[in-house]
Parts: sequence; C-alpha cells; structure tokens
Amino acid sequence: MVRDSNMPAENFNELLDWLDPDREVAAEKYLQLRQGLEKIFFWEHCLDPEGLTDQAIDRVVKNLPELRQNYEGDPQRYFFGVAKNLVREHRRFIINQTTLDDSAADKPIETKDEIIELREDCLDSCLNTLNSEQRKLILSYYKDTKRAKIEHRAQLAKGLGLSTEALRVRTSRIRVSLNQCLKQCLRKKQQGK
Repeated sequence: MVRDSNMPAENFNELLDWLDPDREVAAEKYLQLRQGLEKIFFWEHCLDPEGLTDQAIDRVVKNLPELRQNYEGDPQRYFFGVAKNLVREHRRFIINQTTLDDSAADKPIETKDEIIELREDCLDSCLNTLNSEQRKLILSYYKDTKRAKIEHRAQLAKGLGLSTEALRVRTSRIRVSLNQCLKQCLRKKQQGK
C-alpha cells in the first residue's frame, strides 16, 4: 500500500513532542516505534510493512491534537492498536482482491509455511521482472536493520546523488510495482493449485 500523504514538518514536530519532551529521546523513540510497527506488519505477513508503517503513523498524526488532550499512557501502545486495525484491513483487502473459482473453494487452506514459500517464489519471480538497476537498488535498500539500515540508506542516497527522501520515493515506486506483481503472482498460484 502506498503512503497517501507527506507529513508536514510541523506535524512531525508535534508527534515528536508527544513521544517525549526531550527531542533526542523522542527521535530515538520514533525510530524504535517505526521498527516495532514494521516488525508487526512483517510478522503478520503483510505485503508492504514499510508502507503500512507510514500509513499507521499518518493515521495517528491526523488525530494528534485530540490524542494529546485525551489519551493517557504510552503513545506507542496507541500506534500498535492502529497497526492491529491496519492488519485486519490488509487481510480483508487481500481476501477481496483474491478471486476464488469453484474449484479453488474445494482445496484446503495453505499452512503458513506454504504461504511463505508461495510469497518467496513470487518475490523471486517479481524481482526478476525489474531491470538490474532497480533490482540492485531495492535489494540494497532493504539490506540492513535498525541503525545500520538508516546509515546504509543515507550512504546509498549520497552515492546516488539523492536526498534520503528522494531515495525513499524512488524505492517506493519500485515497491508499488513489486506489490502489484506479487498480488498477481499469488492470485495465479493460488488459483492454479
């Protein structure tokens, strides 16, 4: 899923203020929050963990003025609740996008291992549809985790002569085409079983 908005700087600052009054602590909490949300979406086998993370943050930011007045407790817990709802929406979306013919309805539901194997096969197939530059970029973009990922992406952007935001937009476009390819591939493989 594609992020539908760019967060204005003032909204981002307001979000950091809500996470913690100390700007450095707030920035660290924000990074941990992003990683936690991405993990949730990854563990739930969502097709675009990073895009769903952006969507969860955007949804919270839209309600931030009201939340700051009324919400009590750790803000991260609220984000995780929004993520839980997004996982449900994502599952409904996938189910609605997958058409079942009569013969497919009689077949047993795949196990998680079978689903993971299907996704890996489709991902390999879809990566091969990209040109070599796009494939190299997207694989490099998702190479590391945690702090190393942030540093690697900054170096990658610098090496390409781009800002980190421009790199993110470029990889987002590649990810959108990969997601479309993955959906089509999974649909074909599930119908072909």
